[in-house]
Amino acid sequence: MAWLNKQNHIKWLDPTKDKQKTYGFGLSFDQEINDYLGIFLRYGWQSPKVTLDLNSFSLEHAFSLGMQIRGSFWNRNDDIFAIGYGGLIPSDDYKDYNNAQGIILNAKMEKHLEIYYNFRINKHIRLTPDIQLIWNPYGQDAINGDDTILVGGLRTQIDF
Repeated sequence: MAWLNKQNHIKWLDPTKDKQKTYGFGLSFDQEINDYLGIFLRYGWQSPKVTLDLNSFSLEHAFSLGMQIRGSFWNRNDDIFAIGYGGLIPSDDYKDYNNAQGIILNAKMEKHLEIYYNFRINKHIRLTPDIQLIWNPYGQDAINGDDTILVGGLRTQIDF
């Protein structure tokens, strides 16, 4: 996919240029390897030169990759175990602009790990416990702390 946004954007390294457009592209690949294993890969890029707001976090790259294993591998045909890893990489222009303003940023890659297990309780109910870890939140420049974030969740799906 590709996209173009004609809304006025500001050029990071020359804020007097405030009528810039932006653009980007994304790729997505999913492949079932066999009856129980599937893999995926996603990548996105956007122009690193502009932003909507000079106070915003600005990404250039985003990616994720992972796999899922169907329960038929361990005799639970309707279950799915999955794991994914991803990252968000900020724009160098974002970091350079802020550093020139005296705001020294780390602007590191934010990293994500997600693991979930989707299991069937009966023919109408499925449960999915999920764990997500986030390292270097906001590129290690989060206002409220840069500690690793752990998020747990539980999704219920009811079919009738």
